[in-house]
Amino acid sequence: MNNFVLELSKAIEQLAIERGMSVKPLIGQALEMLQRSEWDGSTTKY
Repeated sequence: MNNFVLELSKAIEQLAIERGMSVKPLIGQALEMLQRSEWDGSTTKY
């Protein structure tokens, strides 16, 4: 895992803790979104 993904997952985890949500589904959803958009980290796609 590259640094950005690591930082992103930490941020998601922190958000989940603050909102009292479960972390695993959130990270799963985020990774799914990244895979679906075939995001390679070099550009920002909206």
